Amino acid sequence: MRIIGVVGQTGSGKGELCRRLAARGYLHLDTDRIYHTLLTENQRLQADLAAAFGADIAGGDGIDRKKLAAKVFGKGKDKQLKRLNRIAHRYVCAEVIRQITAAKATDCKGVLIDAPLLFHARLDRLCDAIVYVYAAEEVRLSRIIARDGLSKEEALSRIRAGQPLSGARLARCTYFVENNGDQDLDGIAAKLAEALGGSTT
Repeated sequence: MRIIGVVGQTGSGKGELCRRLAARGYLHLDTDRIYHTLLTENQRLQADLAAAFGADIAGGDGIDRKKLAAKVFGKGKDKQLKRLNRIAHRYVCAEVIRQITAAKATDCKGVLIDAPLLFHARLDRLCDAIVYVYAAEEVRLSRIIARDGLSKEEALSRIRAGQPLSGARLARCTYFVENNGDQDLDGIAAKLAEALGGSTT
């Protein structure tokens, strides 16, 4: 069973590409979705975040994502984002490994680790190949605004918080997919699935 990392800046459309590949037999592990689930279900993560960012971010349904985001993306956001990632990565990585282990007992073609911070979290070490999805900033901006209901300023803040791959990390990528909205993404997914292959071992 092959493990494929999928990376790209927020709004690049890597999740949509993963959904097209999932329809072709791959298990899609969306680390953002995993993280959001853990925020409501994992009490140890909730306690660590409350200790780091203040008890007011915790509520009856777990961590209040809007309150947490206000603290992370506010003043001193670089330092705060690093603190958040240090805490969250530990829990998200453990859940990704748990789900990969469970997938080995199934007949899925392979596992897609959809993670914008694949390298930061060192999940690239699990991957047999890495796909880099990219799009122009104005395209990503419009997607983020529509997807998350953010203002232009809020969306730009999210974009500025991320950095494109460069150097050794970019060299680690096996496949590159442009996704500005005028490409045949389904056709790209079909060709990519064929190139990636996979096995049941």
